[in-house]
Amino acid sequence: MFGECCFQTGDVKLTMGTGTFLDINTGNSPQQTIGGFYPLTGWKIGQEVVCLAERNAGDTGTAIKWAQQLDLSTDAAETEKMAKSLEDSAGKQLYEMMQKEIHIPITKIQADGGVCKNSFIMQMTSDLINENIDRPADIDMSCLGAASLAGLAVGFWTDKEELKKLRQSEVVFKPQKKCQEYETSLENWAKAVKRSMNWYNKT
Repeated sequence: MFGECCFQTGDVKLTMGTGTFLDINTGNSPQQTIGGFYPLTGWKIGQEVVCLAERNAGDTGTAIKWAQQLDLSTDAAETEKMAKSLEDSAGKQLYEMMQKEIHIPITKIQADGGVCKNSFIMQMTSDLINENIDRPADIDMSCLGAASLAGLAVGFWTDKEELKKLRQSEVVFKPQKKCQEYETSLENWAKAVKRSMNWYNKT
């Protein structure tokens, strides 16, 4: 969150890596919901304490890793053509839950993580949630966030406004399709998941 400069209440970060994580800046008030969002301390600078609400969905990148092990692809970006036949988004599911349970107006959505290099997935997610999604030039936000906090602590940067000027956006995905256009694909995906639930024997 800090590396993405999500400093304002309502700023959202969508991380798509091994799993999908959706975080929202909730200001100085921690929030916990029955739907699975849990409170976190984002950062503390002097007397300022910023809280987040987070929820995750596992296995976003696991399918891509599986494809790599089978020599079907070499990286997340290469899976874009493959993904066009799998029109679903964990980001959409988390976003809908956040809207229902976290009553804070969303100010912006920033993306990071290896899977966000896949432009098809990012565009589809933008369509499904009907929001702009900003993908940065540097997608390794954990390292950048830690470096930014350290730099502030030692006086290398004076304030967060300086950090905002350093952040570079690679592309902003804007909604191009109505979410209704994905309904048939999402229904087929749900049917496929249901059919696969008994593939594994617990014993």
